[in-house]
Amino acid sequence: MAVNPTRPYILSSAYRDMKLWDWSKGWECRHSFVEEHSDTIRQVAFNPMDTSIFASASDDLTVKVYMGFSFFANLLVWLQYLNCWPVHNPLRI
Repeated sequence: MAVNPTRPYILSSAYRDMKLWDWSKGWECRHSFVEEHSDTIRQVAFNPMDTSIFASASDDLTVKVYMGFSFFANLLVWLQYLNCWPVHNPLRI
């Protein structure tokens, strides 16, 4: 779970899905991200320098970065996501 530091949003994840919640509107689900990854999502986080950007990291060995949505228009417009493969994984032998 991640709390947006500048807006009334919380990002949650369960298995391969994520939800963006608005606590100022009675915990309304603003957007559902269904099966964004092919394996369990382990971490979600907002970018502390630009809170309109957030990321999810998964057991499928990808990190997806979501950017370019408008909080003001209450419309989520997804411009792109980026897959990143880990360079070093100390748990692999």
